[in-house]
Amino acid sequence: MAEDEVKVLLESLAEFHASNYHVMQTHPGGKDCYLAKYKMLKEVKPMNPAMQKMWQKNIEKLVDTFSMIG
Repeated sequence: MAEDEVKVLLESLAEFHASNYHVMQTHPGGKDCYLAKYKMLKEVKPMNPAMQKMWQKNIEKLVDTFSMIG
């Protein structure tokens, strides 16, 4: 992954995280009420093994890219 692509990815992840955090915190009743209303968000389901392998491979590539940048 090129350095500019990594930067865009990290900025996008940060924006996504901040947006979701804001939505949960400003929901009437706060985070707990939001998660009670959308129970599926609290459930952590096991990842499909093929998907897990794909994600692991991509994360390893990202780590390699970060180590070259740093």
